Amino acid sequence: MPIIIGAIIGAISGGVAYTAQAIRTGNWNIGQFGLSVLGGAIIGGITGWASPMSVIGASIGQSMATAFIGGLMPAYGVQVGDWSFSISPSIAFGNTAGIGASLSVTYSAGDFSFSGGVGIMSNSNYNGLGKNGMEIRKSILASYDDGKNGFSLGTNIWSGTDGMKEFSQTTGVVGLHFGDFRAMYENDGGPVLKQTGLGGGTDSYRTAALNLSIGEFSAGFNLFTGARDQSKDPEKWAVTNSVDGYSRKYTRGYVNETGTKYRLGALTVGYGGYRVGVNSEHLRHAIQDRVIHGMIKDAGFENQSWDWKGYSQYRTSNGFTSW
Repeated sequence: MPIIIGAIIGAISGGVAYTAQAIRTGNWNIGQFGLSVLGGAIIGGITGWASPMSVIGASIGQSMATAFIGGLMPAYGVQVGDWSFSISPSIAFGNTAGIGASLSVTYSAGDFSFSGGVGIMSNSNYNGLGKNGMEIRKSILASYDDGKNGFSLGTNIWSGTDGMKEFSQTTGVVGLHFGDFRAMYENDGGPVLKQTGLGGGTDSYRTAALNLSIGEFSAGFNLFTGARDQSKDPEKWAVTNSVDGYSRKYTRGYVNETGTKYRLGALTVGYGGYRVGVNSEHLRHAIQDRVIHGMIKDAGFENQSWDWKGYSQYRTSNGFTSW
């Protein structure tokens, strides 16, 4: 049943989005309309299979409104000499539902560019964590790109209102570009990002994200935890070989968390703005606790469950962040 519901919602959303785009551009093609409906149905069906609760609790009216706004509101850009300015809508549905806008300004000097941006997003049930509210992102990004290869470093300062206020932090970003291949890694700490001050070093909330892409195809992960209280960390973590309730080994024990122990361990593949995959502590524990924290001889975040859940998300792409 969730697959059917998801397919219906997706088909309607795809048709509504194309209709809104046709109204905006004045171009209508029945074949493209059919493909939009079919594509929406396929993505919606996959969403229903991967994340049944996201479609069972979904509102067709809300999905239609989101799709219509996304199709009707294009990105606008203006070039003035070496400066460029843009504003675009931000749309999300799936594990997170939301709508907002993103503004950016970029100065280019040859192969170098420097960008600043602000994003505002009204979120509902953010990443399935039960948090609602306005998310505010302020970003800075410095890049070198000769059209074939490139490198970038940036920072994102997160704040919010209502439930999203709790997730205030600073994350750092490093990006690579080689031909058709692109990679973006985002973390609030870790080597380079912590030392340069691009990441806040809190090891909390949006703790790590990786996005690898070739053209429109992508794969990656997003890891989210609760707040870590590093004031109680020892100077050096001793080897304790602790074992949690799911028989998972923690070489150096557990970090100190305050408040709710949020967890997200999403591993996904995607096309365009769509991503589908799985969400599990199996993945978060392996990537964060065993690999990332293992390399720096740090303690891990204790597992809070040991099941597998589906994960699906559509989100307007943004060059500043993988979140």
